[in-house]
Order: sequence, then structure tokens, then C-alpha cells
Amino acid sequence: MLSILLLGLLFSMGECAPEQVHLAFHGNYSVMNVVWTTFSSDSSTVLYGTSPNSLKYTVVGTQKAWRTGSITRYSHRALMDGLQPSTQYCDISYDLHTDDGRRGDKFMNEFEPLLSRIPYMVVAGNHENDGENFTNFQERFWMPHNGYHDNQFYSFDLGPVHWVALSTEYYGFYTTVGKGPVLTQYSWLNNDLAASFLYNAENLSMNFLNLATNKKSASANRHKTPWIVSYLHRPFYCSAASSDDCSSYDNSLIRVGYEDIPGLEYPFLKYGVDLGFWGHMHFYERFYPVANKQYWSSVSSQCKLLPQRSRPNYGYTVLTVANSTHIHIEQISIDLDEAVVDDFWLSKDPGFVATDEMRYVQLVYSAPEQVHLSFRGNYSEMNVVWTTFDKDNSTLLYGSSPSSLTFSVEGSEKAWKTGGILRYTHEATMTDLLPSTTYWYRIGKRSFQFKTLPANPESFRVCVFGDLGYEHGHSTASIIRNGMAGMFDFIIHIAYDLHSDAGRTGDKFMNVLEPVISRNAVSNRQRTPWIVSYLHRPFYCSSKGNNDCSDSDSALIRVGDSKKPGLEEVFLKYRLDVGFWGHKHFYERFYPVANGTYWNGGCHSSGTFDKHPTPFSAKRTNQYGYTIMTVANATHIHLEQISIDLDEAVVDDLWLRKDIGSVTSEREA
Repeated sequence: MLSILLLGLLFSMGECAPEQVHLAFHGNYSVMNVVWTTFSSDSSTVLYGTSPNSLKYTVVGTQKAWRTGSITRYSHRALMDGLQPSTQYCDISYDLHTDDGRRGDKFMNEFEPLLSRIPYMVVAGNHENDGENFTNFQERFWMPHNGYHDNQFYSFDLGPVHWVALSTEYYGFYTTVGKGPVLTQYSWLNNDLAASFLYNAENLSMNFLNLATNKKSASANRHKTPWIVSYLHRPFYCSAASSDDCSSYDNSLIRVGYEDIPGLEYPFLKYGVDLGFWGHMHFYERFYPVANKQYWSSVSSQCKLLPQRSRPNYGYTVLTVANSTHIHIEQISIDLDEAVVDDFWLSKDPGFVATDEMRYVQLVYSAPEQVHLSFRGNYSEMNVVWTTFDKDNSTLLYGSSPSSLTFSVEGSEKAWKTGGILRYTHEATMTDLLPSTTYWYRIGKRSFQFKTLPANPESFRVCVFGDLGYEHGHSTASIIRNGMAGMFDFIIHIAYDLHSDAGRTGDKFMNVLEPVISRNAVSNRQRTPWIVSYLHRPFYCSSKGNNDCSDSDSALIRVGDSKKPGLEEVFLKYRLDVGFWGHKHFYERFYPVANGTYWNGGCHSSGTFDKHPTPFSAKRTNQYGYTIMTVANATHIHLEQISIDLDEAVVDDLWLRKDIGSVTSEREA
């Protein structure tokens, strides 16, 4: 039986009205983060409950003033806890800094109806670099803590999937920020993935093209989360024409590193990452299983490299985690009326580890906007983040009834500035949330609701997209409509330009998404057998003439160099199952790949990456769309790429499957 949680946000009329309300996972199923924005200082109190007439829970979050350009905003964050599983609770664009952060305000308010209902998980991309230390990105969102508190990288478990989000921007901008962030993230990634199994991964071979499964590689830890899925912005590989993103130093830096900068591909292979999502390229491309440019393309005895389709369609990807052995992926084309233009299943044996329309908000500066949720790290907590343009309280009330918001949390407020606009990001955490329970929460006088996931869910669906944007958000309407209809349980956005126009792009985008991200949100490999990562810059991509796929930055991110560690080594070491990348403006799916060595269905073959398409590019399209990932159980994850250009048709569909407890071996390519 399902119950409903209603959440209310307390605010005074005018500039303190909460907007841009969104949810995020906090780290466990009983907690949900709520984040919203006001334009003047206000309380960060959230009321929530399972009935709109009984918001008996109250939580007072935090408020933080921040400024972009001339606009001051207040971000409020509150944490609803004690949430019950399977219970309904009431309740990324790019260049968010543009126009003093107004773009970010518009974006967050457009999406607020969605993001205030389901969790909205993000990673930074190159356009999040606002010249102010990623202020718009850091202040608008509240991702699970990793000890560094900058939202750039983190992980969380959901059912049979371990999700890993990484920043490729540490690599892309290392010449200005230094190599310290790269090394910090790389060390964290190795530790995070190492916790996914109990055995000594250093003794394993890196050549995953060897089909003989090492049964001893299956660990008790990964038995719980057999899938590892990653998402990051810049791609490891891509096939874009005349794009340095696919062949530049940056691309190589991300994937394989350089000198003391380690790349990301090695840890992905070492620890058996099953799936990766990338952004950045403005098209859809799917790759065959690939590792260091070696791949599988078919089950035949001979590999024949064929050109892959590439469409200029807007869209997004839908990933359905079916179970512990199967994942379904569909690419939805917005240009083709949401037709599925790519559809595939990922499967593995048990134990094997191997919208242009926006919702205009009247200018009331302290009214909370851009409300969104995000995971905090466990099922009983949820982060809430919102924005105001004046200093305001960060009080969040929540409860299981809209009329009984019995819990109150006082969140935090931080002022930050982009251009001439000062904004205030408010963050509050709802705690003690019960699984499968609907909660209502209130920020000021704006109320929202969301439903927590079941305790330790075996199956759930995720929407993944990158570089969506506000002004060119062809997939936005489809994502909001399907998200509000309950088609997916949380969102992963792999970055884009929220700082543009002094942050106005981010404001617009977050407000557009607010209806869904304010309601949707929702390591030990035995408990979470899947590890899924997401980061902005890709390890691999196939853009033609794009340095992001082959330059030193790409290598730095993936493998690092003598001074900076890459990320791939950690991914491989700790057997990440799936990774999502952004940065490239197309969809591309790869075969299982490790350091350029890949599987493509049984053939052992190698190819040069500068050939287009990349030989381990299993599927790619430049149609607008997004990805839906369905975690079916501990052994199956389903991925779908949705094409907006093709009327939300599934243009890519695959299952990921592995045996219970197994981890993809680290082998020499």
C-alpha cells in the first residue's frame, strides 16, 4: 500500500517565495535532500508528511546567500528523514551563470515541477566553469557528500547499482585549478571502488578481452550491487566530425592521463565499471564494449567494422534497471516525437563483474525557486536545494500529509554572485524518511511532494541527459512530461553552462525542471553489486576532428600523467559497471572498454581511434534525446536511448547482465 508524503516550504510573500525547488538523494532510502532558491533571506523550514492535510514533520534547513553579477540569491537546503520506502511524499542546462545567473534561475524554475518530485543528480561540465570556482554549480545543487563538498564527484547506492559521478572538469581546467583536484578525485575514486569487493584486485589481469571468467573475482560486496554505472561530462571516446573533443589532448588526459596525472579509464576497467554515460558532444552515440580502444562488436568469429548511424536529433536516454543481471537502455528522439531510436539490453550472469516552453515566475526575489531534490547517501534522507534572490530563512517543513507537516528542518543559506546578480542557495535535509512513502514538504508557502523509493529497491528507472541547455532544450518537455508521469525515479544531468548570462540560464533551466526535480529522487558490492558513475567530460568519444576525444586533456582525465592520476585506472580497479559522460553533444554508447581494449560480442580486435566512427562505438546518434536506465535487479540493468527527434522513439536499447557476486576482471589489454 502506498502512502503520500506532502512537503511544504514556509516563506513570506514576495521575494522570499521559494522557487527552483528540487530533490536529491542523500545517501540512504529514508532521507531526501530538498533544495530551493529565494531572492531574499527567508527561513529554510520544510514541513512534510504522508497527507497534504497532515504535514506533521518539520525540518529547518540551511540558507546560504550567494551572488552572481548584481543578483543575490539564497539557496536553501533541508533534509527530510525517516521516509518510508514505496511511499509518496508531498512535496542540466548549461551556462547557469549567464546574465548574472538569471539563466540558471529560469532553467531551474522551468524544471521545478519535475525536480521537486524526483531527485536530480548532476555533475559539472565545461560550461559550469563560470570563472568563479564553479559557484553557480556548487551553490545551486546538493549532491551526496564525499568529504570535499563541491558537488564535483560522489557516489551512492540504489538497489543493485552503485552510481559514481565524476568531474572531468578537473582535467579540462587543471592548468588553472592545478592537479590537486584531479589527484583528490582519483584517490577518492579508487577508495570508493575498492570498497566494492573483498579480494585483492591488484592480482587480476587487465585483459578483459580474455573471455575466461575468473570465478574468484566475484566478491561478497559486489553481490549486493552487481552493477557499477558511471556518469561524467566529457567523453572517453566519440565520433564527432571535426571535433577536437574526440581526439584532443584533453580527451586523452581524461581517459589515460599524462605523466603524473592519472586517467579515468584504468580504474573503470580495474574495478569493473559496467556502464558509462558521457555528455559534452551534441549527439547520441553508443559504443560497443571498449577498453583502451580495443572492443567487442559481435559474436561472429570475425569483426567487421561498420559505420554507425549519426542523427542530428534532440533526445535523451532512458535507463531501466530491470534487476541484478539486466539493464535496458533506450535513446528517445524528441525530433521524432519521442520515438525510440536506439534500444539495447545489458546483461551479465549472476555474480559476474566484468521543453522550449518554460514556466515563467513573477519576480518575487525571496520566493523560493529552482527547488530540487538530490540523494544524500542513504534511503532515509533527502537533500532539498532552492534559490532566492534576497536573504531568506532556509526552513523546510515536511511530513506524510500536506496538512500535517510535523517535521521542520532549518537548512543553510549561502550567498553567491555570478556577474552582477547575487543569489542565495538554500539547502536542507529531510531525515528519518520511510521507504515507499509519499511526503509533502513546504518552503515558504510553496508546497511539493515526492515519494521515496522502496527500502533497498531491486528495480528502478533513471533518466540521463547531458548538455541539455535552456535555450535549446529540445528534450525538456519530454523529460518533464515523462518524469511527472512517474516514468523514472531520479535524474542524472551531466552538466552545461548554468552560469551563462550571469547565471540567468541556470535560473531558467532549474525553474523549468523544478516540477519534476522537486519530486523525484529517489560501497559495498555485496549490498550494491552495481557501480554506476557519471561525470561530464568523456573518457572516449567519436567526434570527428574533435580534440575532446583524443587530446591530452582527454588522456589526462582517463589515464592521467606522471604528476596527475587519471580516473580510468580506478574505474577498472574497482570494477565500475556503467559510466555516463556528458560534454559531447550527441549520444554514443560504447562496448565494454578498458584503456582502449574492448569487447564487441566475442571478437578480439583492435582499431585506431582516429577512424570514424570509433570501432568500439556500438551506437551513436546526434539526435536530441536522453537515456533511461532501469535497474531491474542485482544482475540486470536495462538502458534505452530516447530520441526526441523521433517522437521519443527508443533508438538504442540494451541489457547489462552479470552473475550475482561477479566483478569484471582487471586484465591487461
